[in-house]
Amino acid sequence: MRSLEIKLKRLVDEAKGLPDQDRHAAIQYLEYREYGLCLDTVVTQLHEHDITIDQGLYDLIVDCAKAMDLPPESYSFVAELVR
Repeated sequence: MRSLEIKLKRLVDEAKGLPDQDRHAAIQYLEYREYGLCLDTVVTQLHEHDITIDQGLYDLIVDCAKAMDLPPESYSFVAELVR
């Protein structure tokens, strides 16, 4: 799980434009090993705030989700934010 924790930390760090309260919530989930909630918070809030992401960040989201065996529908909707 250490590898997943590192990837999720990187995801939170690289999610530029994420409001501070959402970033803080994601970090707290990560600290409590609530990996799914951490990823969901980042993905949902990026989408809710229509924050542009690059392909690298999307690939990191996919990588984290696959490491947790999450279905594509839990994250694929943020693909529209890649610009």
